[in-house]
Amino acid sequence: MPQPLDSPTKAELDAALIEFSQRADTADVAVLYFAGHGMQQFDDNWLVPSNAALARPANIQAEGVRLQDIVRYMSG
Repeated sequence: MPQPLDSPTKAELDAALIEFSQRADTADVAVLYFAGHGMQQFDDNWLVPSNAALARPANIQAEGVRLQDIVRYMSG
């Protein structure tokens, strides 16, 4: 079982999501639990990594992880 991440950076979060999705492909059940910062911008929900510097609202697209992308990636 993968170890929980404490305050992951964007790179760490991306890598963990890739590993998780690979493991989920062969699992009967997979549960992703995220407890941390997030935000909603328009109709999108975003996970905000610990190293995100959101000086402007548009930065979330480059520095965040879009929840809808995670769901689509996991269901593939």
